[in-house]
Amino acid sequence: TFLVSLFIVYIFHRLVTRHLLSIARFVGHYDLAHPPPPLGLQRVSPKQGDELDELVEAFNMLCAGLQRAYHDLKKSEQRFRDYAETASDWYWETGPDHRFTYVSDPSRASFGERGSIIGKSRRDLAPQGELGQERWREHFAVLDRHEPFRNFEYTLRDAGKLVRHVS
Repeated sequence: TFLVSLFIVYIFHRLVTRHLLSIARFVGHYDLAHPPPPLGLQRVSPKQGDELDELVEAFNMLCAGLQRAYHDLKKSEQRFRDYAETASDWYWETGPDHRFTYVSDPSRASFGERGSIIGKSRRDLAPQGELGQERWREHFAVLDRHEPFRNFEYTLRDAGKLVRHVS
């Protein structure tokens, strides 16, 4: 009985378990930015496809769909960046911690070199001791709640010490 059981476990491992582990490794290390070649199992293919073949086909179709979506997203993001770079208004981008990750060229009039603002938060750039502090407190509360904001207007002094109105 023990030998028969051991033989059944070995056959099950040989036919199914090792392939499931291969699929798990493939999925666990999948990288959209650097996709691997399509998933394939190292086995003699049966004459008629089985459930493992269907599973591999489903994963490969899913990966192809993800690649198309990723490519479309990158193209869309590039179109948006191109628009932002050619717009006369200045545009910025912040991460989830509200630190600047990108600032467009027209912002140089207000902040000087772009590199001087990257990595800073809006709190770092808020004018100190000027009118409108209540607006800034409200703005920070909205940011802390991760809500969208609109119509936020304030004044600041640019790199040349001129007062600028920002909306």
